[in-house]
Amino acid sequence: MSHSPIDLSSLWFGCIERINGCTSQNEVIPIISEFIEAYGFKYFSLGHLVNTSKWGHRRLQCHNWPMEYYQQRIADGTTMKDPTVARALETRLSFTWAEARANADKLGRDIIDQCGDWTAPNGWFFSYFPIGSVPGCFSVGTENDLSEYSAIDSATLHAFGLHCFAVLTRIEGPFPFDAQQTARLSEKQRLVLNYLAAGKSLGDTGTILGISEETTKTHLKRAAEKLGTSGKIQTVSAAQARGLILP
Repeated sequence: MSHSPIDLSSLWFGCIERINGCTSQNEVIPIISEFIEAYGFKYFSLGHLVNTSKWGHRRLQCHNWPMEYYQQRIADGTTMKDPTVARALETRLSFTWAEARANADKLGRDIIDQCGDWTAPNGWFFSYFPIGSVPGCFSVGTENDLSEYSAIDSATLHAFGLHCFAVLTRIEGPFPFDAQQTARLSEKQRLVLNYLAAGKSLGDTGTILGISEETTKTHLKRAAEKLGTSGKIQTVSAAQARGLILP
């Protein structure tokens, strides 16, 4: 699809700047709608890629779908049966709704077709799997043929959705079960674990940071309590796995 590079560049920076200043989900939704409409997309859904039957409204979920369609999805419990969700978990890559439909069973194909009847027949699904955090997704629908779009268009929408997901995560606060978010290490705890991960002893770490070895042990103990671990090795490994310190 042909676009004016200057116009879309201006739109990108303008929308990103406005989204960065948002303080509520309701402020973000019309900006996302404005951005995708410039690309010929009409509907979007953005939020956590989690078990909706377990977390319900405690998850991040924003969209501009017709309310009747959204309510019907809730009533039918189709979210967890949606083939786009299954494919996202399987591939962790971006894909089209048609690709998800081609790999689905009859129920999955019906769900994709129902989405097309209510909103738009074609679309992209972008999934995000940040290290140590709750995964997310951004799905956009259009009546246009996706062959009209370039790889740059897809990458731009993917990047825009990721930024919006990060901003909304900041606005909404930590996810209920996100251990990385709830286990917020202090700066000293993070430094201690980083030096221990680099092979330094407790004594050497204390010397580097200008604190006693006993104080270093205390920081390690407090970090372990937050991470639900015990011992130096387990605590350092857990912090690395959750992206809280350098690998």
